[in-house]
Amino acid sequence: MLIPHDTRIALDTVVDLVNTAPEGAPGDGLADIVALHGFAERHHISGVGVLTEKDLYAVRDVRARFAEIFAAPDAPAAAGLVNRLVAAAGTTPQLTNHDGYDWHVHYFAPDASLSDHLAADCGMALAFFVVAGEQERLRRCEAPDCRHAFVDLSRNRSRRYCSSRTCGNRLHVAAYRAGAGKRRADRSGAPARPPARSQQEEIVQRGHQQQAPDHRQKDHQRRLGQREEAAAGLFGRGCGGLAPECVHHLGTIMTQSGLCPWPTSVSER
Repeated sequence: MLIPHDTRIALDTVVDLVNTAPEGAPGDGLADIVALHGFAERHHISGVGVLTEKDLYAVRDVRARFAEIFAAPDAPAAAGLVNRLVAAAGTTPQLTNHDGYDWHVHYFAPDASLSDHLAADCGMALAFFVVAGEQERLRRCEAPDCRHAFVDLSRNRSRRYCSSRTCGNRLHVAAYRAGAGKRRADRSGAPARPPARSQQEEIVQRGHQQQAPDHRQKDHQRRLGQREEAAAGLFGRGCGGLAPECVHHLGTIMTQSGLCPWPTSVSER
């Protein structure tokens, strides 16, 4: 969009004014007269004069009306709000070329108060967008923890955040990290860990593990005795005094020859 210089300045001013009280945020950027003076100096508003509490409350009221325009659902609603705002300010258009700027239009009267100055000039800047069919460019930041006002001046009306360097980058990084975490979880495919056993189950399990070697040892001794009895039956009772190694060897021979039905080692059970 081709926007005149004075209109651009008025847009910057109205956006900054609305954002002194952003939606859902505590505090007020125009808490006192000192803050109001700072706002006027920051935007080079001429003919301010001495500001009072009355000016402070009047500017806050104008700010609320501008916030309603940014929240308007459609062009007719925005047009009605703008008309009431500029009419109450006593708009008096006039050409001027002050402070080194070329000829441009001031919509406020020469002796206008600060609130009327803002209502007239900034109201007409917003009217420019309604007339051009671009009212939807008056937006709020889509960052859930921001909601600052801004004017979308992109070619395809695609701007979503008040600042791409802050809110935009922050949300993009958060979305990337969330997606990366999900992708890592999908790739891992780790099975769910089994539920932890209770203390009583652990004790029982350890008891079974400790008892297993005792059972194997007793079974081994029983089978050695059986082999010794078999050897004594074949070779006489005198072989009962043989060393265990000899009995085991005799039992192996007997098993291989079919004379003994028992296995020769625990591993053959």
